[in-house]
Amino acid sequence: MDKSDIFIYLLLSFIIGVLFASFFIDSFYFILIVLIISFILIGVFWKNNLGVLGFCLILFSLGMFCYSFSLFKIENNYLTKFNNQEVSLEGNVCEEVKRGLLKTEIVVCFEKGRALVFDSNDSEIDFGDKVLVKGILKIPEKYDDFDYRGYLAKDEISVLFNFPQIEIIEKGKVPFIFYLKDRAREEIKKDMPFKEGVVIEAMILGDDSRMDKDLKARLNASGLSHAIAISGSHMVLFSFMLFELLMIFGFWRKQAQIAVVIFTIFYIILVGMPASAVRSGIMICLLLLSQIIGRQSSVWRTIIIAGFLIVFENPLALKFDLGFQLSFLAVIGMMFVGPSINYCLNQFFKDRCSFLREIITMTLSAQFFVVPVLINSFNSISLVSIFSNIAIAPFLPLIMALGILFPFIGIIVPLLGWIISLFCTIFVSLLFFIVNISSSVPLAFLKTDIPFYLFFIVYIPICYLIYKKSNKKDLEFLAQ
Repeated sequence: MDKSDIFIYLLLSFIIGVLFASFFIDSFYFILIVLIISFILIGVFWKNNLGVLGFCLILFSLGMFCYSFSLFKIENNYLTKFNNQEVSLEGNVCEEVKRGLLKTEIVVCFEKGRALVFDSNDSEIDFGDKVLVKGILKIPEKYDDFDYRGYLAKDEISVLFNFPQIEIIEKGKVPFIFYLKDRAREEIKKDMPFKEGVVIEAMILGDDSRMDKDLKARLNASGLSHAIAISGSHMVLFSFMLFELLMIFGFWRKQAQIAVVIFTIFYIILVGMPASAVRSGIMICLLLLSQIIGRQSSVWRTIIIAGFLIVFENPLALKFDLGFQLSFLAVIGMMFVGPSINYCLNQFFKDRCSFLREIITMTLSAQFFVVPVLINSFNSISLVSIFSNIAIAPFLPLIMALGILFPFIGIIVPLLGWIISLFCTIFVSLLFFIVNISSSVPLAFLKTDIPFYLFFIVYIPICYLIYKKSNKKDLEFLAQ
C-alpha cells in the first residue's frame, strides 16, 4: 500500500466518521472506544496494515467529533438562551435577501450568532444594511419529519424572528454582482412572456418567487422540478452536458473542460454563492481540473478529496444539505453506473447519435442514486420521471446557455438580447410541453413512505453486479 492510497483512505475514513455520526450513533463514549481501539492497533501493529487501520479509525473518530461539535456549537449558541423572549439586537444583513410573494427572508449576522428573519414581502431591507431587530426570538422546530433546525444549522443559523420590527440604522453598499443580477431579472421580465420568464428566473437566478403553485405541482409530478432549481444534481448534470455540447461545436477537450470550469465559477457567483451551489461547484471544478492536468485515472480519488474538503469545512452538510447529497450522488452514479448504461445504449445505437447517447447515459446514471434520496426526503415519487428527464435532457443545456446569455447581452445590446430571448422562449415552451404531457399521465405522481433501508436491500446486489461486470477501462469512460 503506497502513501497516496493511505492518504485517500484517511480522508475517506473522516467522511465515513461524519456520515456515521450524522445518521447512526452520535456519542462521545463511542468516539472514546474507537480511539482506544485505534491506539491499540497502532501500538501493536505499527508496521503493517492493521496500523494503517488504527490511523483510519483516528480519522473516523475525528469525523464523528467534528459533526458532534459543529451541531453542539449551533444548537447551544448564545442567542438560543433567549428562546421565546423579546429581544433587541443590532446586526448586519450578511446574505442576499430572498424576496417571495408572501414574505422576505433575511439572514442577519449579530455579534454572537446568525438569525433568519422573516419580513413582509415589500421589505426595503437589502444586503449589507445595518439593522436593529426587535421581536420574539425563537429556536427553529421540527415539522413532521423535516428537521428545520438542522437545515438552518448547516448555514450556522441558530434562531429566527417571525415578522419583528426592523429599523435600518445604516444602508449598506449593494455588491456589483447583486446589481447585475437585478438588471438581468429586469431584462428577463422585459423580453420574455410571464410564464416562460419565471422559469428562467428560477433556473438562472435561483429565484422562484413568481412561480405559482400549479406550475410547481406539475413540475413535481413530471419529475422535472430539479431542472429549474439550482440543485446539486442539476449543476452536475448541466456541467457535463455543456461539456458534450462544446465538444460538438468543435472545442478541443481541454478547452471545453476549462470553459465549463469558468462557467461554473461564474454561475455560482451570479446566483449569490448559496452554500449548496458552492459545494456542487467544488465537486465539478475538482473533477474537471484533475482531467485538465492529465490525472484521468484518479476520478474516484478526486471525488473523495472533494467530499473531504466540503465535509471538513462544514460537517453538517452531509446530513442537512440536500444539494450536496444530490451533487455527490449524481457524480458517483455517472462514474459507477454510467459505463454499463452507455454500453447497453451503444448496442442499440450502434455507434450512432453519440451526443444523444451520452446525454441519456448521464441523465439515467445521475438519477440512479439520486432518486432514493429524493423519495426519502419528500415521501413521493414520479413514475414518469425517467422518461421526462430523457425527453428534456438534450434541450436543458441550450435553455440554460440562452437563459444566461440573453439578459446580459440585452443590457449592452437590447435588440440582440431580445432576439436570443425568442429562441430561449421556444425551448422553454418545449419544456412546458413535456411537463404538461408527463404530468397528465394517470398516477404520474404518488405519495409513498418507503423505508430507506429497503433501498439498501435492493441497491446493494445491483451495485455488486454492476461492479463485477465493469472493468477498469469502462469505469473511466467519462474521464477520458
